[in-house]
Amino acid sequence: VLLDIYRNKKASEVRIPAASDLYKEDMTRRIADAKQRGDGAEVSKLKTELKATYARMKGEEKAEKVRILAEEKEAERLFEMEMNSREGNA
Repeated sequence: VLLDIYRNKKASEVRIPAASDLYKEDMTRRIADAKQRGDGAEVSKLKTELKATYARMKGEEKAEKVRILAEEKEAERLFEMEMNSREGNA
């Protein structure tokens, strides 16, 4: 029962795609269009650009997540210290 609840909750969550994922979708469409036109040079150029830019964007997103997590942990630590000091003064 719990697994069903978890699956249903996960399935109904709204997912906001990351900028890197939107970029990858756009570039994939552009590559497909270039393949249809038979422009091998353009396909190669777009694939190279996609690989480099997507990796950079994913790295930036990961670093941002790490930074936010660190800020959240620090805020929790400060909150706990404040609560402990108030309990000591009470």
